[in-house]
Amino acid sequence: MDDSRAVTYLLITIVFGSLANTFVKQTEGFTLPGPIFLTVFFSLIAFACMSQVMLHFPVGLTYTIYAS
Repeated sequence: MDDSRAVTYLLITIVFGSLANTFVKQTEGFTLPGPIFLTVFFSLIAFACMSQVMLHFPVGLTYTIYAS
């Protein structure tokens, strides 16, 4: 995997991580099934993409960029 592909995966991770955080607020204490499903779905996509990024970039760099 080249740098541009890893950066693309990192951007996808950031977008889907943000979407998961948005829907977690709408679950109302994890009582609404629709937002719960979307939270889990978006989180899984974010984690899968982040695992691909970590094959190319170090963990510290990946998490620093994702968290900021």
